[in-house]
Amino acid sequence: MLGRMPNAVELAVALGRRIPMTAFGEVALVAKIAPTLRDALRILVDFHHDLVPLMTYSYQESETEGRITSAFAVRSAAGARRCW
Repeated sequence: MLGRMPNAVELAVALGRRIPMTAFGEVALVAKIAPTLRDALRILVDFHHDLVPLMTYSYQESETEGRITSAFAVRSAAGARRCW
């Protein structure tokens, strides 16, 4: 698949289409009926961590773009929380 996609954005869209909406549980319904994409992303950031504690999300927005990032959160042997 990677060789057929001219850029990373198209690859991300192709992979995203394969993930069923139900993979996000209750958050999926709320995000699906959110009035805007911005609202849907904010819902994901605010509530998905409650459903999947090992994932953390953040959302930053400027006048020209919105950026969502995700990371895995695990506890080290000393009990400190680390994100990748």
